[in-house]
Amino acid sequence: MTVLHTVEDLKIGGMERVIASIIIGLDPVRYASRVLCVTRGGAVADELSRRGVPVTVLGLDNYHRPGQLFSLYRWLRKNPCHILHAHGYFAGAFTRLVGLRAGIPHFVTHVHSAYIDYKMRHRCMEKLLSLHTDRIICVSRSVQDWVVDAVGIDRGKTVVVYNGPGFDPEGRPDESVSLTRRRAHGIPDGDTVFTVVASLTPNKGHHVLLESFSGLLAVYPGATLLVIGDGPLRSELEARARLLAIDRKVIFTGLQNDVEAWLGISDVCLLPSQFREGLGLALIEAMAAGLPVIGTRIGGIPEVITDNENGLLVPPGNTEALTHAMMRMARDRDSRIRMGRRGREIYEEKFSLSGMIRNIEAIYEGLQEISDRVVRS
Repeated sequence: MTVLHTVEDLKIGGMERVIASIIIGLDPVRYASRVLCVTRGGAVADELSRRGVPVTVLGLDNYHRPGQLFSLYRWLRKNPCHILHAHGYFAGAFTRLVGLRAGIPHFVTHVHSAYIDYKMRHRCMEKLLSLHTDRIICVSRSVQDWVVDAVGIDRGKTVVVYNGPGFDPEGRPDESVSLTRRRAHGIPDGDTVFTVVASLTPNKGHHVLLESFSGLLAVYPGATLLVIGDGPLRSELEARARLLAIDRKVIFTGLQNDVEAWLGISDVCLLPSQFREGLGLALIEAMAAGLPVIGTRIGGIPEVITDNENGLLVPPGNTEALTHAMMRMARDRDSRIRMGRRGREIYEEKFSLSGMIRNIEAIYEGLQEISDRVVRS
Protein backbone atom coordinates (compact mmCIF):
# COMPACT_ATOMS: atom_id res chain seq x y z
CA MET A 1 0.00 0.00 0.00
CA THR A 2 1.22 3.47 -0.85
CA VAL A 3 0.71 5.92 2.02
CA LEU A 4 1.13 9.64 1.36
CA HIS A 5 1.79 11.75 4.46
CA THR A 6 0.88 15.39 3.92
CA VAL A 7 1.99 18.24 6.17
CA GLU A 8 2.51 21.99 5.88
CA ASP A 9 6.27 21.73 6.59
CA LEU A 10 8.73 19.49 8.40
CA LYS A 11 10.89 21.67 10.60
CA ILE A 12 12.07 20.37 13.99
CA GLY A 13 9.13 20.02 16.37
CA GLY A 14 7.01 17.52 18.25
CA MET A 15 4.46 16.85 15.50
CA GLU A 16 7.21 16.63 12.91
CA ARG A 17 9.16 14.10 14.98
CA VAL A 18 6.02 11.98 15.36
CA ILE A 19 5.45 12.00 11.59
CA ALA A 20 9.04 10.92 10.98
CA SER A 21 8.73 8.15 13.59
CA ILE A 22 5.62 6.79 11.88
CA ILE A 23 7.17 6.82 8.42
CA ILE A 24 10.43 5.21 9.55
CA GLY A 25 8.64 2.69 11.77
CA LEU A 26 6.10 1.37 9.25
CA ASP A 27 6.80 -2.07 7.81
CA PRO A 28 8.51 -1.30 4.48
CA VAL A 29 7.40 -4.64 3.04
CA ARG A 30 3.74 -3.72 3.41
CA TYR A 31 3.83 0.09 3.11
CA ALA A 32 5.50 2.42 0.65
CA SER A 33 5.62 5.81 2.36
CA ARG A 34 6.16 9.17 0.76
CA VAL A 35 5.85 12.73 2.07
CA LEU A 36 4.28 15.85 0.62
CA CYS A 37 5.25 19.14 2.30
CA VAL A 38 2.59 21.47 0.98
CA THR A 39 4.41 24.72 1.78
CA ARG A 40 7.99 24.23 2.98
CA GLY A 41 10.50 21.52 3.84
CA GLY A 42 12.74 21.65 6.91
CA ALA A 43 15.33 19.70 8.89
CA VAL A 44 13.05 16.67 9.42
CA ALA A 45 12.22 16.60 5.69
CA ASP A 46 15.94 16.63 4.91
CA GLU A 47 16.57 13.77 7.34
CA LEU A 48 13.80 11.66 5.79
CA SER A 49 15.23 12.31 2.33
CA ARG A 50 18.66 11.12 3.52
CA ARG A 51 16.98 7.93 4.72
CA GLY A 52 15.59 7.33 1.24
CA VAL A 53 12.00 8.47 1.85
CA PRO A 54 10.59 10.33 -1.19
CA VAL A 55 9.85 13.90 -0.07
CA THR A 56 8.24 16.57 -2.26
CA VAL A 57 7.92 20.27 -1.42
CA LEU A 58 5.26 22.05 -3.49
CA GLY A 59 5.58 25.59 -2.12
CA LEU A 60 1.82 26.21 -1.95
CA ASP A 61 0.42 28.49 0.74
CA ASN A 62 -3.26 29.19 0.00
CA TYR A 63 -6.05 26.81 -0.90
CA HIS A 64 -8.32 29.73 -1.84
CA ARG A 65 -6.30 30.30 -5.03
CA PRO A 66 -7.53 28.19 -7.98
CA GLY A 67 -4.04 27.95 -9.46
CA GLN A 68 -2.65 26.39 -6.29
CA LEU A 69 -5.56 23.98 -6.06
CA PHE A 70 -4.88 22.88 -9.63
CA SER A 71 -1.13 22.48 -8.95
CA LEU A 72 -1.89 20.15 -6.05
CA TYR A 73 -4.50 18.28 -8.12
CA ARG A 74 -2.00 17.64 -10.91
CA TRP A 75 0.61 16.38 -8.44
CA LEU A 76 -1.84 14.02 -6.73
CA ARG A 77 -2.97 12.63 -10.09
CA LYS A 78 0.63 11.99 -11.12
CA ASN A 79 1.47 10.40 -7.75
CA PRO A 80 -1.47 8.16 -6.78
CA CYS A 81 -1.73 6.62 -3.34
CA HIS A 82 -3.99 4.21 -1.48
CA ILE A 83 -4.15 6.29 1.72
CA LEU A 84 -3.66 10.00 2.25
CA HIS A 85 -2.60 10.54 5.87
CA ALA A 86 -2.85 14.28 6.63
CA HIS A 87 -1.25 16.09 9.58
CA GLY A 88 -2.28 19.52 10.87
CA TYR A 89 -5.15 21.76 9.83
CA PHE A 90 -3.76 23.51 6.75
CA ALA A 91 -2.34 20.44 5.01
CA GLY A 92 -5.30 18.37 6.18
CA ALA A 93 -7.89 20.71 4.68
CA PHE A 94 -5.92 21.46 1.51
CA THR A 95 -4.94 17.92 0.56
CA ARG A 96 -8.19 16.20 1.53
CA LEU A 97 -10.22 18.79 -0.35
CA VAL A 98 -8.22 18.29 -3.55
CA GLY A 99 -7.64 14.58 -2.89
CA LEU A 100 -11.37 13.92 -3.09
CA ARG A 101 -11.39 15.30 -6.61
CA ALA A 102 -8.21 13.39 -7.47
CA GLY A 103 -9.89 10.08 -6.61
CA ILE A 104 -7.78 9.00 -3.62
CA PRO A 105 -9.51 5.95 -2.07
CA HIS A 106 -8.93 6.54 1.65
CA PHE A 107 -8.27 9.46 3.98
CA VAL A 108 -6.84 9.56 7.49
CA THR A 109 -6.28 12.80 9.36
CA HIS A 110 -4.08 13.11 12.43
CA VAL A 111 -5.04 15.71 15.04
CA HIS A 112 -1.96 16.52 17.11
CA SER A 113 -3.46 19.18 19.40
CA ALA A 114 -6.62 21.07 20.36
CA TYR A 115 -6.39 24.26 18.35
CA ILE A 116 -7.80 27.00 20.58
CA ASP A 117 -7.59 29.58 17.77
CA TYR A 118 -9.99 27.66 15.49
CA LYS A 119 -12.57 29.98 13.94
CA MET A 120 -16.05 28.94 12.84
CA ARG A 121 -14.89 28.49 9.23
CA HIS A 122 -12.22 26.06 10.40
CA ARG A 123 -14.75 24.02 12.34
CA CYS A 124 -17.15 23.96 9.39
CA MET A 125 -14.38 22.83 7.03
CA GLU A 126 -13.25 20.06 9.39
CA LYS A 127 -16.79 18.83 9.98
CA LEU A 128 -17.51 18.74 6.24
CA LEU A 129 -14.27 16.95 5.39
CA SER A 130 -14.82 14.45 8.22
CA LEU A 131 -17.77 13.07 6.25
CA HIS A 132 -15.27 11.88 3.64
CA THR A 133 -12.50 10.86 6.07
CA ASP A 134 -12.18 7.22 7.10
CA ARG A 135 -10.44 7.71 10.45
CA ILE A 136 -9.52 10.70 12.60
CA ILE A 137 -6.52 9.92 14.80
CA CYS A 138 -6.34 11.88 18.05
CA VAL A 139 -3.11 11.91 20.07
CA SER A 140 -4.95 11.90 23.42
CA ARG A 141 -8.41 11.54 24.95
CA SER A 142 -8.30 15.26 25.62
CA VAL A 143 -7.84 15.97 21.90
CA GLN A 144 -10.55 13.43 21.05
CA ASP A 145 -13.01 15.21 23.34
CA TRP A 146 -12.15 18.53 21.70
CA VAL A 147 -12.65 17.08 18.21
CA VAL A 148 -16.07 15.73 19.21
CA ASP A 149 -17.33 18.52 21.46
CA ALA A 150 -15.80 21.67 19.94
CA VAL A 151 -15.66 20.69 16.26
CA GLY A 152 -18.77 18.51 16.23
CA ILE A 153 -17.29 15.40 14.60
CA ASP A 154 -18.85 11.98 15.09
CA ARG A 155 -16.95 10.17 17.88
CA GLY A 156 -17.25 6.92 15.93
CA LYS A 157 -14.88 8.34 13.32
CA THR A 158 -12.20 9.03 15.92
CA VAL A 159 -9.55 6.82 17.49
CA VAL A 160 -6.95 7.64 20.13
CA VAL A 161 -3.37 6.68 19.27
CA TYR A 162 -0.81 7.91 21.78
CA ASN A 163 2.44 9.26 20.37
CA GLY A 164 5.63 7.29 20.72
CA PRO A 165 9.11 8.88 20.81
CA GLY A 166 11.55 8.86 17.95
CA PHE A 167 13.94 6.67 19.93
CA ASP A 168 13.72 3.77 22.37
CA PRO A 169 16.67 3.90 24.79
CA GLU A 170 17.42 0.84 26.88
CA GLY A 171 18.25 2.76 30.04
CA ARG A 172 20.22 5.52 31.69
CA PRO A 173 23.83 6.07 30.58
CA ASP A 174 26.68 5.12 32.90
CA GLU A 175 27.23 7.76 35.60
CA SER A 176 30.81 8.39 34.52
CA VAL A 177 29.70 8.98 30.93
CA SER A 178 26.98 11.34 32.10
CA LEU A 179 29.43 13.25 34.31
CA THR A 180 31.90 13.69 31.46
CA ARG A 181 29.18 15.02 29.18
CA ARG A 182 27.95 17.42 31.86
CA ARG A 183 31.41 18.84 32.38
CA ALA A 184 31.76 19.34 28.64
CA HIS A 185 28.74 21.66 28.79
CA GLY A 186 29.98 23.52 31.84
CA ILE A 187 27.50 21.98 34.27
CA PRO A 188 28.88 21.93 37.85
CA ASP A 189 29.36 18.50 39.44
CA GLY A 190 26.48 17.63 41.74
CA ASP A 191 23.94 19.98 40.14
CA THR A 192 20.39 18.75 39.64
CA VAL A 193 19.76 19.25 35.91
CA PHE A 194 16.27 20.31 34.85
CA THR A 195 15.53 20.16 31.11
CA VAL A 196 12.75 21.60 28.98
CA VAL A 197 12.43 20.50 25.34
CA ALA A 198 10.01 22.79 23.52
CA SER A 199 9.78 25.52 20.92
CA LEU A 200 10.37 28.97 22.41
CA THR A 201 6.81 30.25 21.98
CA PRO A 202 4.35 31.75 24.49
CA ASN A 203 2.30 28.58 24.94
CA LYS A 204 5.24 26.52 26.23
CA GLY A 205 5.56 28.64 29.38
CA HIS A 206 9.28 29.45 29.40
CA HIS A 207 8.64 32.80 31.09
CA VAL A 208 6.94 31.04 33.97
CA LEU A 209 9.74 28.47 34.10
CA LEU A 210 12.47 31.11 34.37
CA GLU A 211 10.64 32.85 37.22
CA SER A 212 10.18 29.52 39.00
CA PHE A 213 13.79 28.50 38.45
CA SER A 214 14.91 31.83 39.91
CA GLY A 215 12.87 31.02 43.01
CA LEU A 216 14.48 27.60 43.20
CA LEU A 217 18.02 28.96 42.97
CA ALA A 218 17.31 31.41 45.79
CA VAL A 219 17.08 28.50 48.23
CA TYR A 220 18.76 25.67 46.28
CA PRO A 221 21.68 26.97 44.20
CA GLY A 222 22.83 23.52 43.05
CA ALA A 223 20.68 23.35 39.93
CA THR A 224 21.09 23.93 36.19
CA LEU A 225 18.35 24.50 33.61
CA LEU A 226 18.77 23.27 30.03
CA VAL A 227 16.48 25.03 27.53
CA ILE A 228 16.45 22.91 24.38
CA GLY A 229 14.75 24.38 21.35
CA ASP A 230 14.47 27.65 19.47
CA GLY A 231 11.79 30.10 18.48
CA PRO A 232 10.72 33.75 18.36
CA LEU A 233 11.09 34.29 22.12
CA ARG A 234 14.73 33.26 22.42
CA SER A 235 16.26 36.76 22.68
CA GLU A 236 13.54 37.84 25.10
CA LEU A 237 14.03 34.77 27.29
CA GLU A 238 17.80 35.14 27.34
CA ALA A 239 17.38 38.78 28.38
CA ARG A 240 14.96 37.73 31.11
CA ALA A 241 17.47 35.19 32.45
CA ARG A 242 20.10 37.94 32.64
CA LEU A 243 17.67 40.31 34.39
CA LEU A 244 16.87 37.61 36.97
CA ALA A 245 20.63 37.06 37.40
CA ILE A 246 20.27 33.34 36.68
CA ASP A 247 21.88 33.31 33.22
CA ARG A 248 25.00 31.50 34.53
CA LYS A 249 22.75 28.57 35.53
CA VAL A 250 20.59 28.51 32.39
CA ILE A 251 21.92 26.99 29.15
CA PHE A 252 20.07 27.82 25.93
CA THR A 253 21.15 25.06 23.54
CA GLY A 254 19.11 26.01 20.46
CA LEU A 255 17.69 23.32 18.20
CA GLN A 256 19.14 19.87 18.83
CA ASN A 257 18.76 16.72 16.75
CA ASP A 258 20.13 14.43 19.49
CA VAL A 259 17.53 15.04 22.21
CA GLU A 260 18.24 11.58 23.65
CA ALA A 261 21.84 12.57 24.46
CA TRP A 262 20.69 15.71 26.31
CA LEU A 263 18.14 13.71 28.29
CA GLY A 264 21.01 11.40 29.23
CA ILE A 265 22.64 14.20 31.26
CA SER A 266 19.35 15.38 32.80
CA ASP A 267 17.70 14.57 36.10
CA VAL A 268 14.20 15.96 35.53
CA CYS A 269 12.23 16.99 32.42
CA LEU A 270 9.62 19.77 32.49
CA LEU A 271 6.85 20.96 30.18
CA PRO A 272 5.10 24.05 31.64
CA SER A 273 2.59 24.55 28.79
CA GLN A 274 0.11 27.36 29.41
CA PHE A 275 -2.89 27.18 27.06
CA ARG A 276 -2.97 23.83 25.29
CA GLU A 277 -0.97 20.63 24.85
CA GLY A 278 -2.16 17.73 22.74
CA LEU A 279 -0.12 15.17 24.66
CA GLY A 280 3.45 16.25 25.40
CA LEU A 281 5.94 14.27 23.31
CA ALA A 282 8.89 15.72 25.23
CA LEU A 283 7.54 14.20 28.45
CA ILE A 284 7.14 10.80 26.80
CA GLU A 285 10.70 10.95 25.48
CA ALA A 286 11.91 11.79 28.99
CA MET A 287 9.97 8.85 30.44
CA ALA A 288 11.50 6.58 27.81
CA ALA A 289 14.87 7.77 29.07
CA GLY A 290 13.93 6.94 32.66
CA LEU A 291 13.43 10.51 33.89
CA PRO A 292 10.78 11.87 36.26
CA VAL A 293 8.67 14.63 34.73
CA ILE A 294 6.90 17.84 35.76
CA GLY A 295 4.03 19.21 33.68
CA THR A 296 1.01 21.45 33.85
CA ARG A 297 -2.46 20.14 34.42
CA ILE A 298 -3.66 20.96 30.92
CA GLY A 299 -4.70 19.15 27.72
CA GLY A 300 -3.28 15.64 27.39
CA ILE A 301 -0.48 16.08 29.96
CA PRO A 302 -2.49 14.44 32.80
CA GLU A 303 -2.78 11.37 30.56
CA VAL A 304 1.02 11.18 30.59
CA ILE A 305 1.76 12.16 34.20
CA THR A 306 0.13 10.45 37.14
CA ASP A 307 0.77 12.88 39.98
CA ASN A 308 3.25 11.59 42.55
CA GLU A 309 3.72 8.36 40.58
CA ASN A 310 5.93 9.16 37.59
CA GLY A 311 6.08 12.91 38.11
CA LEU A 312 4.32 15.99 39.39
CA LEU A 313 1.45 18.05 38.01
CA VAL A 314 1.12 21.79 38.64
CA PRO A 315 -1.47 24.41 37.61
CA PRO A 316 -0.52 26.35 34.45
CA GLY A 317 0.94 29.79 35.12
CA ASN A 318 1.55 29.14 38.83
CA THR A 319 5.22 30.01 39.43
CA GLU A 320 5.08 29.17 43.13
CA ALA A 321 3.69 25.68 42.51
CA LEU A 322 6.29 25.01 39.83
CA THR A 323 9.10 26.20 42.13
CA HIS A 324 7.80 23.90 44.88
CA ALA A 325 7.70 20.93 42.46
CA MET A 326 11.25 21.61 41.28
CA MET A 327 12.42 21.95 44.88
CA ARG A 328 10.89 18.61 45.78
CA MET A 329 12.62 16.92 42.84
CA ALA A 330 15.96 18.60 43.58
CA ARG A 331 16.04 17.60 47.24
CA ASP A 332 14.69 14.05 46.98
CA ARG A 333 16.95 11.93 44.80
CA ASP A 334 15.25 8.70 45.86
CA SER A 335 11.88 10.01 44.67
CA ARG A 336 13.43 11.07 41.39
CA ILE A 337 14.80 7.59 40.81
CA ARG A 338 11.51 5.93 41.82
CA MET A 339 9.43 8.20 39.58
CA GLY A 340 11.87 7.76 36.70
CA ARG A 341 11.61 3.98 36.91
CA ARG A 342 7.83 4.13 37.06
CA GLY A 343 7.82 6.53 34.12
CA ARG A 344 9.77 4.04 32.06
CA GLU A 345 7.21 1.35 32.95
CA ILE A 346 4.30 3.61 31.94
CA TYR A 347 6.09 4.43 28.71
CA GLU A 348 6.41 0.75 27.86
CA GLU A 349 2.75 0.13 28.76
CA LYS A 350 1.16 3.09 26.92
CA PHE A 351 3.54 5.20 24.87
CA SER A 352 6.11 2.97 23.19
CA LEU A 353 7.14 3.64 19.61
CA SER A 354 6.30 0.07 18.63
CA GLY A 355 2.82 0.43 20.15
CA MET A 356 2.12 3.57 18.14
CA ILE A 357 3.27 1.90 14.93
CA ARG A 358 1.10 -1.19 15.59
CA ASN A 359 -1.96 0.99 16.09
CA ILE A 360 -1.29 3.01 12.92
CA GLU A 361 -0.77 -0.15 10.88
CA ALA A 362 -4.01 -1.61 12.27
CA ILE A 363 -5.87 1.44 10.95
CA TYR A 364 -4.27 1.04 7.53
CA GLU A 365 -5.07 -2.67 7.48
CA GLY A 366 -8.71 -1.92 8.26
CA LEU A 367 -8.86 0.39 5.26
CA GLN A 368 -7.24 -2.25 3.07
CA GLU A 369 -9.93 -4.74 4.11
CA ILE A 370 -12.59 -2.22 3.10
CA SER A 371 -10.96 -1.86 -0.33
CA ASP A 372 -10.72 -5.62 -0.74
CA ARG A 373 -14.42 -6.05 0.04
CA VAL A 374 -15.32 -3.39 -2.52
CA VAL A 375 -13.22 -5.12 -5.17
CA ARG A 376 -14.78 -8.54 -4.42
CA SER A 377 -18.29 -7.12 -4.59
